[in-house]
Amino acid sequence: MDPVKVVIFVVAFLLLLFLGRKLSSHGDSIPVPAPISTDGPIEEDEKRARQPAVIGAELPFPMKLRKPLVLTRSTIGAAYASSAKTIQSQRGTSAKA
Repeated sequence: MDPVKVVIFVVAFLLLLFLGRKLSSHGDSIPVPAPISTDGPIEEDEKRARQPAVIGAELPFPMKLRKPLVLTRSTIGAAYASSAKTIQSQRGTSAKA
């Protein structure tokens, strides 16, 4: 490999690293919110929120999944035709084919 290319790469890398450090040091820091204290009495809503989440071991396996809807020209056309008939029937006009 050409040593000039390596030197250019290293200089560009160091320049970008230096530029990134300078830009990040001038930015405003985001204040971290204080944690919510739980010294007082716990309300009913907070009790529900503290229940543990469902983990994978608690899920019923094997799960039965619905068959996915496959969109083809015929299913899209049928859906369009049925929605058009519904709209026409709501308007009070008859659908003439």
